Amino acid sequence: MTNVAGLNTNQSTYTGVCQNDLFFAFISPNPVRNNLTLAIQLTSQLTGNGTLQIVNNFGNVVFTELLNSLSSIPFQRTYDVSYLEPGLYLMVIQVQGVYTVKKFIKHNY
Repeated sequence: MTNVAGLNTNQSTYTGVCQNDLFFAFISPNPVRNNLTLAIQLTSQLTGNGTLQIVNNFGNVVFTELLNSLSSIPFQRTYDVSYLEPGLYLMVIQVQGVYTVKKFIKHNY
């Protein structure tokens, strides 16, 4: 078990490399009330499956999703986050041992 950015993973090949030049991730809107859109663009050097985790300000993983067959073709998905309590969250995206962390604020107004 490896701990990266406060998250545990069972991947034995997890390198903990944080290289934003291998893939780009954007979230909007931020702050968010109901629906958060994630867009990922991988470079041609990085393809495969990935994971998405949303972590609350207590370090608890409140959402996990496996992202299948990511490639250099842009990936976009919208997530319903209306059930989350207001506060600061981290979105941790990992693809083939490379990760990035995006912060977002959930509000109710």
